[in-house]
Amino acid sequence: MYSEPWILVSNLHQDLSLDVENQQETVAILAREVYSKRMQIEQNFRDDKSERLGFGWRFSRTKDKNKISLLILITTIATLILWMIGFAAEKKKIHYHFQANTLRTHRVLSFLYLAKQLIINGLK
Repeated sequence: MYSEPWILVSNLHQDLSLDVENQQETVAILAREVYSKRMQIEQNFRDDKSERLGFGWRFSRTKDKNKISLLILITTIATLILWMIGFAAEKKKIHYHFQANTLRTHRVLSFLYLAKQLIINGLK
């Protein structure tokens, strides 16, 4: 799934009350899954907050909890719509027009990025 291997250091103990034969491997798998989920969450925050790559929450300058909740809802709905546009574009093979390389074995562009490019360049 990833193009480069991860080197992770963890302080998870092997005595996690896991009743399995190879605890060391199980702890390594657990550490990888937790870190993978963390990276996914961090990328979602980047998508929400970044002015250049995301929705630019910073421009709202709000500290009100209700307004922040509304921003999260709007961002979630917009993300879902963009994801569906990007998914449909990939199914129609439109994504190749936006790729800088000729890879066809795996996804190079995210659905969100692809959808944003389609909107910027006009939906077809």
